[in-house]
Amino acid sequence: MKKIFFLIMAACFLYGDNGLSQYSEFSLTHPTYDKFLKFVEESGLTEDDLNNAYSDCEASPRNAFICALAYDYGYSTSDLAAAGATDKVKHLYLMAADEDIHIGAKSAKYEYADYMLRNGKSGNIKSFFKPGECYTKMNKGTCFYYLGASRYLDDPKDCKYLRQASRYGIKPNFYKRLCEK
Repeated sequence: MKKIFFLIMAACFLYGDNGLSQYSEFSLTHPTYDKFLKFVEESGLTEDDLNNAYSDCEASPRNAFICALAYDYGYSTSDLAAAGATDKVKHLYLMAADEDIHIGAKSAKYEYADYMLRNGKSGNIKSFFKPGECYTKMNKGTCFYYLGASRYLDDPKDCKYLRQASRYGIKPNFYKRLCEK
């Protein structure tokens, strides 16, 4: 555990503000290294699982997801701390999201969407979240939120799905501030 703590502290030093930007308010996850540690514990990942994933992030969608989360949440590995890491993390999240990977309570699609929104981009979010499919998901509000936020970034007048998400209790004040002017 001491080794993990040291690595986390080093990652925070290297990564700084964890990528917070003007778009951080779009996040539902607000990633931190503490949340990554909690995810590792709750999902039952071992140090061997983490080392296996870090040894080859692109060996499988599961490895890609673990590596993307590690970097995004501030538990960085040295190869991801280099220049161009944002594109690398996006690629890793997308690799996992394409296969709809879930580890514990985390979904690669939701984490990819959150990451893209925090970076002010809609990316491929709309291809993962279709309005009709949102109605059938357990997390309807979250699905509508990510769909709505990505559409809002493309067209600030498009608030339809942010409104729908707010009806499910997902960021209703955020919706009001952005869309009810």
